[in-house]
Amino acid sequence: MGLLTSKLGRFEDRVEDHPKMVQVLAEGDSWFAIRDVKNILRQLKKRYDLNILSLAKSGDEAIEMMTWDQKQKIHDLLEDPENEYDFKLLLFSGGGNDVVGPEMWHLLKEYDAGTMTAPEQCINKKMWNIKKTQIQMTYLELIEIRNNLKPDLDIVAHTYDQAIPNGKAHKFLFFKFGPWMRPSMKKRNIPKKLHQGIVDILLGDMRRMLFDIQKNDPHFHVVDTWGTLQRDQDLWTDELHPTNAGFKKIVTEAWKPILEGVLDRKL
Repeated sequence: MGLLTSKLGRFEDRVEDHPKMVQVLAEGDSWFAIRDVKNILRQLKKRYDLNILSLAKSGDEAIEMMTWDQKQKIHDLLEDPENEYDFKLLLFSGGGNDVVGPEMWHLLKEYDAGTMTAPEQCINKKMWNIKKTQIQMTYLELIEIRNNLKPDLDIVAHTYDQAIPNGKAHKFLFFKFGPWMRPSMKKRNIPKKLHQGIVDILLGDMRRMLFDIQKNDPHFHVVDTWGTLQRDQDLWTDELHPTNAGFKKIVTEAWKPILEGVLDRKL
């Protein structure tokens, strides 16, 4: 609880100093938390008067975010029996690591040149359906927590564009993270010509799953980043994370209309 206590202290100081700023609770992965790139939350803070309490952590899977320790933090903040907070939005970034993270190989079949000529033939459909259902249940559980505690709170989630399995690792100071996708496919001996198609199928399926959830919940909104970066290698710092310019483009073109629409209804 030490890190959360520290973040809460800074958040409460900002509430006191700027009482009119919109309060936002954020949970998520590196698209909200990566430190050396101006991630989505940093981009949003630059553009809007938002006081964001972020629980996000790089590397987290959506499934991890709904394990008890992390889920309890969200629950306690939304329950708020002493009315300390007035969150208008819950931003959620989850699913990327579950799908195209280091265990992506688990969703793939061993390549057989005689029978596999298309990307979809390389995917273990039973395993992928299990994983997709797990991710879906994560989102539905988050929504149900919201329904029980603060039913009018809008949740904003997002897709992950068309990430490029280029084999590039993320370098930060003396550390290296990844790559994630290309090694998983190499582990299954899948040829490079099928890599992008596999990634597009998996992330595309997750995108459709999020939009299916949105259809049934007026307070759940999906920021659709699909195709925003148009596979421009210069806008990706590694296999899964955009550059500063990439995140700026995603926020300007994809987040802006959704977020401003939700805020207009809230304020």
